[in-house]
Amino acid sequence: LVDFAAVKAAVTLEQVLDHYGLTSQMKRGSDSLCGKCPIHKGENPTEFRVSLSKNCWNCFSSCHCGGNVIDFVAKMEN
Repeated sequence: LVDFAAVKAAVTLEQVLDHYGLTSQMKRGSDSLCGKCPIHKGENPTEFRVSLSKNCWNCFSSCHCGGNVIDFVAKMEN
């Protein structure tokens, strides 16, 4: 049985983005990351936003997705 709450508490979205090699392509703010959406392979450099303190993400373009660490991995892995 997987304890999803424990996974969300233990793994940061920044760690997951690093795993996929995405953080180097993103612009860093004081509490945020933004860049092109890796899910739908977008072109707008501000469409995908990550809140580091809330450990969540949103795409404000084609896929209109968002969520937590687990949601991101699920989208990336189909």
